[in-house]
Parts: sequence; C-alpha cells; structure tokens
Amino acid sequence: MDLSADGIRETSRVVHAWCQWRQSLSPLDLARCVNRLCAAASHLEVRAQGVAGADVEDPDLRSVVTRMMVTAAAIGQPAVPILWQTACLATAVCDLLSLLEQPENEGAVA
Repeated sequence: MDLSADGIRETSRVVHAWCQWRQSLSPLDLARCVNRLCAAASHLEVRAQGVAGADVEDPDLRSVVTRMMVTAAAIGQPAVPILWQTACLATAVCDLLSLLEQPENEGAVA
C-alpha cells in the first residue's frame, strides 16, 4: 500500500473521478480504496500529532484531523452512499496532507 504523498493523492483522484462520473464500481475496488484511504488517514493523523505534539493544538490542523477521522468512522453508514462517503474521506485526507506539507510543517510527511 502506497502511503506516500503521491500515492495518497492518486487514490483520492481516482475516487473523486468515480464519484464525479457516477461510475458503478465493483465492491472489491471500492473496498480497496476505502482501505487505502483509512490507512492514509491513520498514517497522517500520527504525522499531525508529531507536528503539533501529543495533542494537536493548531486549530486548523485539529479541525481537519477531526473531520478526517469522523468521516473515516462513518464509512458504511446506510444513510449516505458509500462512494460519496469515500470521496468525502479522500477530500479530508488530501486537506490534511496539504496542511502537513506547508513549510512550517516540513518533514512531517514521509
């Protein structure tokens, strides 16, 4: 599983394209993307804690981490289509990745 910044962006791009074009996916393909994004979310949460200390103090960083983790936890809830939930998770993961790549957080993403 590629947890590099480029790998995370590529997975997110694929999910967004699927959602935008409302493509029918095999459950296996969708499950793989969900697993990759959940792994990326976990990986980036640890990185965010490394940047901000044990408790994420930066309000922007804390907000994005919280949104990402809540979105990841909600995957599979029946009220919202799973492809939409996955696209929302991809957006949150990419938002955190962008925050961690800012110059003041340089070195936070391996």
